[in-house]
Amino acid sequence: MKKQKKIYVVSLLLSVAATSIASGAMGIMMNPVIDFYNLESSQEGMMSSCISAGALLALVAGMFLRSRVRKADFIIWGGFLMSIMLTVKSVSMSFLTFLAVCFLMGVGNGITDSYQSAFLADILGSDAKKGLGVLHGIFGIAGFILPLCLSRLLKTYTWRQVYLIIGSFSLVLLSQFLFSTKTLSDKIPGGTMLEEKLSFNQTIDFIKNPFFCLLLLCMFLGAAGQNGILVWTVRYVSFTLSDQYLAPVCLSLYWIATSVSRIFSPRLPFPALRILAVGSAISGIGWGIGVFSNTSFGICAACVVAGMTSGCCIPLLLGIGAEFSSRDTGLVTSMLMFVKTAGQIICPVVIAQIQSAGGLRNAVYTIAPVFIVDGAIAFILNRMKKRNAFL
Repeated sequence: MKKQKKIYVVSLLLSVAATSIASGAMGIMMNPVIDFYNLESSQEGMMSSCISAGALLALVAGMFLRSRVRKADFIIWGGFLMSIMLTVKSVSMSFLTFLAVCFLMGVGNGITDSYQSAFLADILGSDAKKGLGVLHGIFGIAGFILPLCLSRLLKTYTWRQVYLIIGSFSLVLLSQFLFSTKTLSDKIPGGTMLEEKLSFNQTIDFIKNPFFCLLLLCMFLGAAGQNGILVWTVRYVSFTLSDQYLAPVCLSLYWIATSVSRIFSPRLPFPALRILAVGSAISGIGWGIGVFSNTSFGICAACVVAGMTSGCCIPLLLGIGAEFSSRDTGLVTSMLMFVKTAGQIICPVVIAQIQSAGGLRNAVYTIAPVFIVDGAIAFILNRMKKRNAFL
């Protein structure tokens, strides 16, 4: 049983690499896609926002279907939709159709990303916090490798051919999880568990809880700040700072630091919310200094600082959410992922609009105060928890 559980967890973690590919590809492919479709500056955030909008729809649908569909099945069907849409991007199409494909890819990505975390929490039980750190660490490792690989592939292949390659690779990763689910899920506690039907009153009770409400806001801002770095760093460094070489390196360094943060932050001898409060504040200050330096090396340093100090934000908040209501991890995770995705929808659009009005440098500056406010909210949450205002 223990060996089978370990094999199944490894298989689930491998599927996370496919989610990381789908989540991070747009940030690297943005420049050639923008050039191909000759987009205006105000349109540049639309692709990422469509992906996030699809993810948001998927999360809402998942909340209503959670009593009928197993988490493993959500991961499989969502993962295959996500991977297929990646390959479809290799086909010639209008920009409007491309946005529709981004939306559908987001549907698959959103449901897969959400239920990978919740499913791992079900399987690991009391070890969920450490497991989520490893899961998001693997997500980060894949994110670190992706910019380097895609940058090299784009030197040899067209951006459409690169989408075909990464889509096919994602299909392989999801296929192995499908096989593992068919052979192992029935033998593992938590592997086939369905959650209770969505209760509107229960959802309202969660939202009315001041602690959980602030937890949602903390997730929203943390995700918005991270998304700002992931979507706009390559564009900013390569276009505004005219450094094509260091642009993908910045993002890879961010993912290295984020992976370290996600794996080791749960092992630090400090409360998770204190780690978030201090880390987010440092991220905001570091990012502001990096943009102020007006150099690609300054942005590289800022990416390392932000990844190291706030890269752990999402898995730590999911772990706190699971602790908040351990009997309903699916609903809590879905609500947290919902606001995470909302932050990811709004951030690219806001930055694109600010870029259109005042330039990209002024636009990426806005990432700094987002992190600082997020840190302040985490500080308040930590004080609430100390005063036993958790429930």
